[in-house]
Amino acid sequence: MRQLGVRSLWRSTYEVRGPDGVEAAVIREENPWVKALDGLAESLPGGDALGGLFFNPAYLVESRGRTVMRLRKERSLLEGRFTLHRTGDFPEDEERLLLAGAILVILLERDRG
Repeated sequence: MRQLGVRSLWRSTYEVRGPDGVEAAVIREENPWVKALDGLAESLPGGDALGGLFFNPAYLVESRGRTVMRLRKERSLLEGRFTLHRTGDFPEDEERLLLAGAILVILLERDRG
């Protein structure tokens, strides 16, 4: 998996590749404004705790040009909890790869703030 583009305050996009090096999916941030507003809230005193209540990013997992999963951070004051919803069909042999990609995005984005 690799991140496409430069790290920025705007939209995050990740490319998920299979063991053969072929692109299996793209995971992209659904609404980049959420991250921008969350970054703004974190700069305020006490805003980092309140940001989890109001600014919750979502990511779309796209395979073969169709959205097959949606990963969303749930509202929370202190801890981050994510839900993953299947929104489309994909081959069973890609399921582990897509789940691993979604988990990696959670870890990478959590470190970004």
